[in-house]
Amino acid sequence: MPIPPIQKQFAEKLMQNYCDKKVPKELNDGIQLFYSIRGNNITLVESRPSWQDNTEWIDMKIAQIRFENEGKTFTLYCPDRNEKWHLYDFIEPSTELEDLLKEMTETLRAYFGAKFSFFWLVLKKTHALRLSLYKCSILLLFVK
Repeated sequence: MPIPPIQKQFAEKLMQNYCDKKVPKELNDGIQLFYSIRGNNITLVESRPSWQDNTEWIDMKIAQIRFENEGKTFTLYCPDRNEKWHLYDFIEPSTELEDLLKEMTETLRAYFGAKFSFFWLVLKKTHALRLSLYKCSILLLFVK
C-alpha cells in the first residue's frame, strides 16, 4: 500500500531538502543526489558521469526507506553490491522520517559508502579536478 498523500508530501519535502544539502550546486556537474518514491518505498540514488564516457551518467542506489502502513513507521534499508536490499539494523523503525535521515547523514560516508565501487571527488581551485577512485570502501560526501 502506498504512502498516504499527506505523509508523501512531507517525505518529498524532507528528501528534496536532504538531497539539496548533501551536494553543493557547484558540484552538480560531477555528482548528483536524488530520490524516487514508488509505492511505499523511498529510494535515494547517487548519479555521476561514467568514468569511461562522461556524457553518460551512472545511477547507484544508496539507501531505501520503506513506509509500513500498519505501524506508520519508516524503516531504513541498504543495498549490497547486487543492489539487493537488506535491513539496516543499527536504528529501529521510526515514525519520524527525520530520524532515519539523521542516521544516514552520520553513517553515509562509512557504512552506505562502502557499497560503492568508486566515487567522484571534485576539488575546486582554479579548475575543477575530477578524481575517480576505483573500488573504494569510503564515500566522501560533502556533509555539513
